[in-house]
Amino acid sequence: MGNRKVYAGFWDYAGALRFLKINVNELLSGERIMAEFYNKQLEDNLLAMKREVEERDRRALKLEYWLGFSAVLSGSVLILLASFLVMPFWLRMVLSAFALMMIFTGKLYRSWH
Repeated sequence: MGNRKVYAGFWDYAGALRFLKINVNELLSGERIMAEFYNKQLEDNLLAMKREVEERDRRALKLEYWLGFSAVLSGSVLILLASFLVMPFWLRMVLSAFALMMIFTGKLYRSWH
């Protein structure tokens, strides 16, 4: 059933494109493309989409870096607090375990993505 929905959406677009007498490239660019400029416009649209994907990937990588870095930094601060503040032993162990979990999760997240 899930596949039917995907194909139904595709066929809806295909029918609309035939009705409007345009192609997918014209739909994406938002303008009519003359036959002699079709290949140039297609190439421009593909390059623009590629740039958008690269920019999105660059932003995602930067976000992953800062999330991993902040997790490691926060975990390190918690380890220092657990080491130097006066507190019950069980609380020190819970705080240390939580800090180590943050550090390893941050490192794993950075290395996994």
